[in-house]
Amino acid sequence: MKYMAASDIHGNAYYCEKLMDAFEKEGANKLLIAGDLAAYSSWGVSNNEGLFVHDILNQYAQDIICVSGNCDDPEEQVDYDFDMREILKVVSFEDKKIYLTHGHIYNPSNPPKMEKGSILLCGHSHIPAYEEYKDYIYLNPGSVSKPRRGSWHGYLLLTENEFIWKDLDGNIMHKIP
Repeated sequence: MKYMAASDIHGNAYYCEKLMDAFEKEGANKLLIAGDLAAYSSWGVSNNEGLFVHDILNQYAQDIICVSGNCDDPEEQVDYDFDMREILKVVSFEDKKIYLTHGHIYNPSNPPKMEKGSILLCGHSHIPAYEEYKDYIYLNPGSVSKPRRGSWHGYLLLTENEFIWKDLDGNIMHKIP
């Protein structure tokens, strides 16, 4: 089984389309989105592009598991054909559980109650991350549209044996076996 994880699209239709092209090429079973589908108005992304993001993502609604981020408005749920209202979802993956959340409430400094051996998958920081904690692994896919601290526009692949961070062109940027 292969899952793709992404976060922080922020209404950018160009990078959203590149993400979905990568999703198709990767052949992932599901796309986990850790919130912030909506745009910051100060980032100069027009409402038209923001609305276009839901048109792009809705084509893959059956393949998407998504949580709400701090920039998402629950009233925008009507635009999406998948549920994005919750701030935490638990997803089964191989013999583990993935706790999918944006990161503005639950994060390594304030983790939700999790089963030992689980994965805490967050966005919010726009910085790719892998950290091992006593009872869980913390992963961050980085940002689709607004990478920070020298990172890349990208996503994370989760397979049975490894975590692979890639840029939106499919180049491997980091890999944990």
